[in-house]
Amino acid sequence: TQSQGQAALPQGRLDDLAARWGNQIRSKIQRYARAPRGKRGSIVVRLEVARSGALMSAGIVRSSGDPSLDAAVVKAVQSARSFAAAPAQLPGASHSFSLPIDFQ
Repeated sequence: TQSQGQAALPQGRLDDLAARWGNQIRSKIQRYARAPRGKRGSIVVRLEVARSGALMSAGIVRSSGDPSLDAAVVKAVQSARSFAAAPAQLPGASHSFSLPIDFQ
């Protein structure tokens, strides 16, 4: 929360903070992601994350076209379920992210 007298950050800086936080979240999900043997693909997930880092909601925005890969991403998100807290300078009670998760 901003204290009185603390200047708001420029939008570009806020976007950078949100992007870095999103990358931290994506990295954690990626660590939990386990593709079924021989499967490859990319899925885009949409997450709503509270400032505290708690997962509020999640869903698949773009399917890989393979139900087993999509299920693996859902499982990875559920396993990760708690993330780093938002940067202190980032306003808002929660943030939405659309993140690509890749299986190579």
